[in-house]
Amino acid sequence: MQNLETNITGGFFLAAAAMLYFGWILLPAKIGSYFEIKDFAAVRLKRRLWIWLYRIYLFGYVAGVMAFVALATLVTESAARILVWPAVVVLDAGLVMTALAYAFYYHFGAWGSMDMEGKSDDEIQEFIAKLRVSTEYITC
Repeated sequence: MQNLETNITGGFFLAAAAMLYFGWILLPAKIGSYFEIKDFAAVRLKRRLWIWLYRIYLFGYVAGVMAFVALATLVTESAARILVWPAVVVLDAGLVMTALAYAFYYHFGAWGSMDMEGKSDDEIQEFIAKLRVSTEYITC
């Protein structure tokens, strides 16, 4: 029988996987790389469900961070810690940055669907143009 620490670590990994998978699969409107005019109307149709499923998805990343930290603490007393801890730091930094990036879409998807309600396509397109950031430095 496994010990409590191992079970908790496994539980964090299962929770993170379930939250990421089901939060994304059940999301009624998925936003692509950039917002489009139809995105705000699609979010507005099922706004409450969209907000809660997106929250579940975002907290899947937080649970993933917790899972990797829990894994690293399991190997604290072994020699494997010299490989595990640096990997966990890099993975957790990536998970946090990904969660922050998805939080951008969450914020503007929920807020934008309320704010753009009843606006013309031209007004929505102008709003979307203001959201776009240059990616010239991202590819470096």
